[in-house]
Amino acid sequence: MAEVKLVHLIKDFGKVQILKGIDLTIPDGEFVVLLGPSGCGKTTTLRLIAGLEEVTEGEIFIGDRKVNNLPPKQRDIAMVFQSYALYPHMTVYDNMAFGLKLRRVQREEIDQKVKATAEMMELTPYLKRKPRELSGGQRQRVAVGRAIVRNPQVFLMDEPLSNLDAKLRVQMRVELSKLHQKLKVTTIYVTHDQMEAMTLGNLIVIMNQGIIQQMGTPGKVYDYPANKFVAGFIGSPPMNFFPAFIDGEEEPFFQMASFRLPVPAQHREVMRGYAGKEVAFGIRPEDITVDQTDSEGRIPVKAKVEVLEMLGAEIFLYLSSPEEAFVADSASEKATSDRYLKLRANPAHSFIARVDPKSPAKEGDIVEVRFNLEKSHAFDGESEEAIY
Repeated sequence: MAEVKLVHLIKDFGKVQILKGIDLTIPDGEFVVLLGPSGCGKTTTLRLIAGLEEVTEGEIFIGDRKVNNLPPKQRDIAMVFQSYALYPHMTVYDNMAFGLKLRRVQREEIDQKVKATAEMMELTPYLKRKPRELSGGQRQRVAVGRAIVRNPQVFLMDEPLSNLDAKLRVQMRVELSKLHQKLKVTTIYVTHDQMEAMTLGNLIVIMNQGIIQQMGTPGKVYDYPANKFVAGFIGSPPMNFFPAFIDGEEEPFFQMASFRLPVPAQHREVMRGYAGKEVAFGIRPEDITVDQTDSEGRIPVKAKVEVLEMLGAEIFLYLSSPEEAFVADSASEKATSDRYLKLRANPAHSFIARVDPKSPAKEGDIVEVRFNLEKSHAFDGESEEAIY
């Protein structure tokens, strides 16, 4: 086990810069997930740690060793690939033992380690089979077992579950979590699937365009996103965003193109500083209710149900707010009207609500929706950094 530290890591491929100065410390024994869209640099980061790519600038430490110039076999890491990468002509036993044989480990020790790992991974009945005789989930367990048997300081996993069907992915997520709890080996896991990230990771590192956007526990990045990108990337369905500007002085409110909502009391002071400025109002689908009497006095907003998706335990309603007339009543009516016209040029009024399956809403209905403003978010209109 070892801490992994990346210091100002830069990686160029020709004139294209993939990583733009990554600084990251992964504590010893943690399960850390690198999460982001395709092309964000997460797999490149993993390959640099593994020694499969050369660093353009920066330093990589595994434990107390700088490993920039060390070949992969001397870094004491084990990598699990997306494609299993099993030798088709070898049995499960030989696949798992191959790395130990290359290191000239004694035959008795190899046999002991392979059989112990096979029992842990529930592979004992399959040790004499070849990969073509195994299911996808069994092959992936062999690939993971081959990494475990080496007892490395660090596990590197590059989207190892992406080739499995939905049921097997759930099963393997549980198995990987149990495995980490048992072994406590530092693990760096790459995925673009936020469900995997939220369920597997002790810490999540969210990347975009070669830059770390935020690092934190699953709960922290979900409830307190650092910027609009993180807020929109984490969550399924994603957070809803409404372009708005802040109006009102003593009691500021979000003015959207067709409705307005008050700023929550605990955030009024900071939002007064944004009076007259453009912001993005954000709220997650589960914080929108439909056709319910609200004892807390939340302001209803009319919306049309465009599409309804029934998912069994919940319903996703794809909504659009109606085109209503705007009445400027602020101190600066002209300025407000000008800002309103700018909002109208790009209204972005489509949004999603995640509601109870017993909801009576149907496609085409005009419904009243209410926003749980205590769970709302606000983002700077220019920098897109979180205001609250």
